[in-house]
Amino acid sequence: MPLADDLDHLALISLDFPSFADGRAFSKARLLRDKYGFEGQIRATGDVRIDQISHMRRSGCDALQVSHQPTIDALIDVKDPGLELYYQPAAVSEGSAVTGKSWARRAL
Repeated sequence: MPLADDLDHLALISLDFPSFADGRAFSKARLLRDKYGFEGQIRATGDVRIDQISHMRRSGCDALQVSHQPTIDALIDVKDPGLELYYQPAAVSEGSAVTGKSWARRAL
């Protein structure tokens, strides 16, 4: 990562979400937090939609720049759908799936 050596000198990194279907910035945020230990602000910009905000927070984004009016309206009305544990949990143990429900997992 070209910025890896300079992360200690940065207070903010802005990650662009160019379209609803482009999730590369989720991976970048996760790498910045987990692999590189970045503790500054990670701001999601671009095509930020309400359905993605919980995923953005989970991946390491802690600020948003929202221009999509329906998303702004939903945030004003506090309509963040959130994420439950069973939705792609970050940490699961091998064999932790509930019998018959591969999507239902328990945390480690």
